Amino acid sequence: MGVCGIGCTHVRRSRWIARFDMRSRWGTPKGLSTCIKEYAYTSKVNKKSDVYSFGVVLMELVTRKRPVEPEFGENKNIVQWVCGEMRSKGSSIHLVDVAISEAMQEDAAGVLRIAVHCTMKTPALRPSMRMVMQMLEEAEPCNLTDLIVSKDGENSKS
Repeated sequence: MGVCGIGCTHVRRSRWIARFDMRSRWGTPKGLSTCIKEYAYTSKVNKKSDVYSFGVVLMELVTRKRPVEPEFGENKNIVQWVCGEMRSKGSSIHLVDVAISEAMQEDAAGVLRIAVHCTMKTPALRPSMRMVMQMLEEAEPCNLTDLIVSKDGENSKS
């Protein structure tokens, strides 16, 4: 089982849901892991559920937020928060973690837009994982050939 439910297609077979710890970091009574929530609502887990979970992980990495945070509002998760913020502001750049260097913020915002595609409410509208990987490759976030890491850990473009 991976982070935040990635690999959820195997959940039913292992009966993992029955043993899910409601107090863990990735799931609370108000904010179950998004994959587990999807399973609870639809009783179906498939590859599109894995794509959804991968999108959640991308959102967590780019925003540096947990799946459920008090700032999202009552009964809201990271997916609802990101989508709502993007709809109201018309952009995703303000959602990018401030610890990400300014030179990389636009790339991170592009990854966040891919994450939104992964977390579409209707599973049939979500891309396949192969398509997600292709989108990420085409977006070329953090082109590592141009990245220099200094001794103090700061990133900069050459």
